[in-house]
Amino acid sequence: MKPEFKLASLILWAITLVLLESGCSPKYYVPPQPNIPMLANGGEGKVGTSFSLPQFGVGGLSFDAQLSYSPIKHLGITADGMYFSGGNSTNDYSGNGIVGNVGLGYYAMASEKWGVDIYTGIGKGSIKMNQDSLKFFSSDLTRYYIQPGVFYKNKRFNFGMVFRISYVQYDDMMFYRQADPDDMLYGKSYLFYEPSIYLSVGGNLVKAKFQMTPSFKIDNERDFNRQKLILSFGVDFLIGHHKEK
Repeated sequence: MKPEFKLASLILWAITLVLLESGCSPKYYVPPQPNIPMLANGGEGKVGTSFSLPQFGVGGLSFDAQLSYSPIKHLGITADGMYFSGGNSTNDYSGNGIVGNVGLGYYAMASEKWGVDIYTGIGKGSIKMNQDSLKFFSSDLTRYYIQPGVFYKNKRFNFGMVFRISYVQYDDMMFYRQADPDDMLYGKSYLFYEPSIYLSVGGNLVKAKFQMTPSFKIDNERDFNRQKLILSFGVDFLIGHHKEK
């Protein structure tokens, strides 16, 4: 099977899962796309933006912005943010949220084109939801994460994979209306395993990218309505990168 056909099959499978996961309940958690810097030398950096498929079932939208930079070799600094909004037509839920993250990490090249890295960081954000155009739920969010990863890069094609562990805490959580049992958020903190695959193609300065991130809850808390898979398409602008072979 040709590599191009394998990639197309993977994307089709992932889109099918997203459509199956798109339900009519409120979504209390939408995982941000991991920031995958793929730095190789001091002075390198990357600025990227991406849009994802619907988050709340109907008419949803998620926007990510990511920044990474290496002030000295082996040290990486990251900053990223996500805004999401949407609603559904069945239960008339609508909502929006925002989260920002900063991180610090270490990277090293195992060969000319293969590298490894590990980043850890913290994020803050908030989420608000309505039902029937009336206030339904609001909360602040705090995220802690660690993400080891591996990457490959050449002149035209970059590939990265990370294995993020996220701890998400809900602060000042409030329900403004009586929620159905299936629409409740019972706990205040959760642990997720969120591996991510990143692909980009283009030149030494600009590359188009695709990213896929499933989210698996791995603690003993009761599960809740959340986005379990994120797909996004966007563009990366490379800063200070040496010309790849």
